[in-house]
Amino acid sequence: SAALLTSTALLVAGLSACGGGGAAFGGGIGGSGVVFGVIEGLGSIIVDGIEFDTSAAEITINGEPADGSALTRGMVVRIEAEIDENTGTGAAERVGSATLVEGPVWAVDLTTDSATILGDTVVIDADTIFDGVVLDPSAVGRIVEVSGFVDADGRVRATRFAARAAGGDA
Repeated sequence: SAALLTSTALLVAGLSACGGGGAAFGGGIGGSGVVFGVIEGLGSIIVDGIEFDTSAAEITINGEPADGSALTRGMVVRIEAEIDENTGTGAAERVGSATLVEGPVWAVDLTTDSATILGDTVVIDADTIFDGVVLDPSAVGRIVEVSGFVDADGRVRATRFAARAAGGDA
């Protein structure tokens, strides 16, 4: 749908604005690199099993400057970092995240673990992080923000399904 295409274009533009791309990071013992993935844990942030210190990082969410405390489990992020492969840690220089789909839940289908948001099918699985909303009929009409990936069938595979707060941020 138009909403998904617009959101996907914004995600790609926003996450690639810092240059580079892909899920691989620099070779050798360490170096500069780019990691693209889902925040698995906090304490800084953990992505692809690497703990990134974000204390000195430039952080943006949906193109706007943000504080590191706004990064949460389930968000899809692009990280530019200095990575030490020996310790499995990194010092993030830039972290970017963008909402893939945002809008009211039109319908919930519990037989397929999916929701329809602005005409886009959003699929939920056991790894989806829920924040302030659950996938049941009570979600219909709620404004949500979804992080995730688009699959080959054009459906959004949600990594984070969050209620949008009254102030606008989920």
